[in-house]
Amino acid sequence: MLAPALRTNASLSSLTLSSCNLGAEGAAVLVECLRDNTGLTALELKSNALGREGTASLASLLPHHPRLARLDLANNKIDAAAAQPLLGALPAAAALTALLLASNALGEAGGLAIAEVLRGNTTLTELNLRSNQLKDAGSAAIADALSCHPALGELVTSNNGLSAEAEAALDKARHAG
Repeated sequence: MLAPALRTNASLSSLTLSSCNLGAEGAAVLVECLRDNTGLTALELKSNALGREGTASLASLLPHHPRLARLDLANNKIDAAAAQPLLGALPAAAALTALLLASNALGEAGGLAIAEVLRGNTTLTELNLRSNQLKDAGSAAIADALSCHPALGELVTSNNGLSAEAEAALDKARHAG
């Protein structure tokens, strides 16, 4: 019942479907329904168990949504491999200012990949990576990348298993920009 409405609603600018248990299959259906809706500015899909396939489906949507400014994919079982298609599609999302990936499983490898994205991105102003087990290596790469990204005003990295030294390096990098 929702799918036909999403396909034809040209005025939809914000969509929240959190805790709906979409999974990969639901994400694929959602992407197909939203492909022609170019007015979407905010998409919140927290807690939907998207995993690798669902995240890849959503990544394919980014080039079709030039106005998308906020994407919330918190708590979706996204690991570093699942994040790759999404991070690769970010250059096509020129209006994206907020990316929320809290409570996923990005790990150190995900932190390194996000650091690479930050080096080439100038639009993100909010990035939430809370509870992703970035560890010291991932956070060090992000801290280093912050020098290339002065527009990033809000970076949340709490609860990532960081040492005191890594926390201090991130804090210093945040305040240097």
